[in-house]
Amino acid sequence: IPLLKLPLHGIIGNWAFGLGAAMAIAGAASLERARGFAVPRIFAFLGEASYAIYLAHAPMIYVFAELAMRVPPGQRPAGAVLFWAITLLALGAGVVFHLVVEKPLLRRLSARPAAPSAPSAAVP
Repeated sequence: IPLLKLPLHGIIGNWAFGLGAAMAIAGAASLERARGFAVPRIFAFLGEASYAIYLAHAPMIYVFAELAMRVPPGQRPAGAVLFWAITLLALGAGVVFHLVVEKPLLRRLSARPAAPSAPSAAVP
């Protein structure tokens, strides 16, 4: 919202963005259910990796932005180029985290035998 210089700031801007995103997700989900809309594989994969992306994106944005700020201003790419480069790098880091850490960990956890349940008390 600030990048687009919209007159929505603070809580109003957050709600406007959140409600718009929620409506877009609800619309896409209802389209998929009603018409059997096939989700492209890349979006299905990004959906599977979404939690890892969520965990990794903020620290990676910080790291990549810090590195970008070390480049002298005259040699630094334009703001929009830098924004998209950092966005894609953070997304890529989340995907790598998903493939290298999350997926193998989930595979190992699902392969473990279930723990025996505690014996239930006898009912008279």
